[in-house]
Amino acid sequence: MRTFLGTLLTLAILGFGGATTYLAINERELVFHPAERAVAAPPAALALRERSVAYPSGDGTTLRAWVVPGTGPDSVGYWMLICHGNYGNIGYGDRPAFYASARDLGLNLLAFDYRGFGESEGSPEEQGLYADA
Repeated sequence: MRTFLGTLLTLAILGFGGATTYLAINERELVFHPAERAVAAPPAALALRERSVAYPSGDGTTLRAWVVPGTGPDSVGYWMLICHGNYGNIGYGDRPAFYASARDLGLNLLAFDYRGFGESEGSPEEQGLYADA
């Protein structure tokens, strides 16, 4: 009985160690999913009237963004910063349709790609994403 428990404990420790090692080695691929680097939906298709801009992050990495001006008289003072999360890029999926809806409500938008996403330079990493936002 003692041998069985010792073997079971050893296997549990080895399994935990193996799983921890796997997660530590593959953390970046498991957390960040930049998908395709190219922008999936061109904003011109939704008549967003966007302006593409490039600006340096704190460490000099060039980030890309879209500035989408709102429509209507109230659009002068209201801005929305779009931080898209850990998957895709600023033109991925239904994001441009969301931008169009927000624009129609009179909101100005700044939607940017984190480093390693879309057309921004660099590779995704936790500290870099904090610096980008």
